Amino acid sequence: MESTHYEVAGEKGVQAFHEKRDSVHSIETGVAGSGAFHEKRDSVHSIETGVAGSGVGFAPEDTKRLLGKLDRRILPWMAGLFLLSYLDRSNIGNARLDGLEKDLGLHGLQFNNALAIFYPFYVISEVPSNMILKRTRASFWFAFLMVSWGTIMTLMGLVKNYTGLMIARTFLGIAEGGLFPGIAFYITLWYQRSETGSRMAIYYAAATVAGAFGGLLARGISEMRGLITARDTAAAAYFFIPDHPSTAHFLTPAEQAEVVRRLDDDNLHLSRDNDMEFFWDAVKDWKTYAYMLIFIACTTPTYSLALFLPTIISNMGYTAERSQLLS
Repeated sequence: MESTHYEVAGEKGVQAFHEKRDSVHSIETGVAGSGAFHEKRDSVHSIETGVAGSGVGFAPEDTKRLLGKLDRRILPWMAGLFLLSYLDRSNIGNARLDGLEKDLGLHGLQFNNALAIFYPFYVISEVPSNMILKRTRASFWFAFLMVSWGTIMTLMGLVKNYTGLMIARTFLGIAEGGLFPGIAFYITLWYQRSETGSRMAIYYAAATVAGAFGGLLARGISEMRGLITARDTAAAAYFFIPDHPSTAHFLTPAEQAEVVRRLDDDNLHLSRDNDMEFFWDAVKDWKTYAYMLIFIACTTPTYSLALFLPTIISNMGYTAERSQLLS
């Protein structure tokens, strides 16, 4: 279908794209930072003469093929990262059956407090994390977050008391808080608004998958520490997660330009001069708060099951090992 690409984009547009790729790289802070991508849209427009500026893109069948190519490269990574994150934050429910409370001398509501302290810091870290993500590379920031929470999970094995557990859970919330909103932002760098909802649903479904075999991992690999999986995956993520369409090596130059053109036509990118204006528009929009309520309604049962299901099953008379398997 290469001929189709060139007929649509035009020979001059593709040639201009090739000639200006070096300036794209310099625009994107050396290795394609997300913030630089937004800030230099005008330069990207001039680079893609005849491709993005024309408003005419790939034929429908080529667009479908392009989206499939993006899905196969991006979504498995995003779902995998979120799955590991969800496993690490919720496996404390499985650790409870293996003697966590006895080993640390927990009593009363102290276990519940250790669960709860994770979430305020998780929420607080989300916005600052995305601000950093916007100004750096997605491959670097996601890998950094994974190494951070993997290290914290490993050091949690050194905790000896309630205070240490509270501190560890606090830092775990800070480390993991940036991944979920970061993935949501990252997806908007590749897909139009009408296409993002289904993609976000796919990676969020990884939480359900984590619940499906989290108990099996707890039972069969009880000595595994978070750093092992997170560190190895972080190294792979650093090298294989593409940063932007304009530097994605798995796309052809014409496909890179087409992804940028589609996003521009969708008006998805925000000018750096209007960042705060768009922020306050979202704050004043009632739909923002409606979505918050919907999200709370979805996450409350999800996290409750992940954290307390092993205990509930154990209280029904099953052994710790069988409870892990049944959870």
